[in-house]
Amino acid sequence: MAAEPTGQVGWGPLPVPPEPVFDSKDVEDYLQEETRDFMRDINGDRRGIGWAATLFRLGASRTIAASTDQARQADREQCSFADGPVMEALRNNAFVLVSDLARDRRWPGYASAASAHGVQSLLAVPLVSEESASAAINLYAPLPHAFTSDDLLSAAAYVRHVARALRVVVRIAERAEAAAGAAVVHGSLVLVDLGAGPAPLSASSERASGRR
Repeated sequence: MAAEPTGQVGWGPLPVPPEPVFDSKDVEDYLQEETRDFMRDINGDRRGIGWAATLFRLGASRTIAASTDQARQADREQCSFADGPVMEALRNNAFVLVSDLARDRRWPGYASAASAHGVQSLLAVPLVSEESASAAINLYAPLPHAFTSDDLLSAAAYVRHVARALRVVVRIAERAEAAAGAAVVHGSLVLVDLGAGPAPLSASSERASGRR
């Protein structure tokens, strides 16, 4: 069996999807700063409301920023279910308000899990819904019927402001991924060239070689 060609010129790790674009500390800091202002507008901290931003990409979801560990855990719990308020919000590109999780019958499994994290009501707000990536922010409250009509108006203004910046992040990731894809193709061609060996001599070259 032929030996593995590791260590040869042209072999090495292939480019990976640009997840660091989304994992960038700059993205997290931006969300933290903008959402902190939003939470101040609705007196969220005094009302015990926590928040978490969720990214959906490549068939997976993860929390990319959160106000507290409790909110992060509640968000991860929601992402562990096949369906829930945040998925509904992204599907319909509309706010999803769950005023009382204990009485809501749409997602009974998640409602039970969320209550274990002290969540009694929540608001799922879509931020970006693109083909390659979607993002949303979830607000978690410790009391039922915590969110008011003024909260919804403030959330709408927040979305208009934050969504523009997040769309830019998505575009950057798409371009980085396209560049990585081109590099993968180029790397594959290099591997084919290395595997093909030297080009065969032409008939004239063979005759010239034989006369030496």
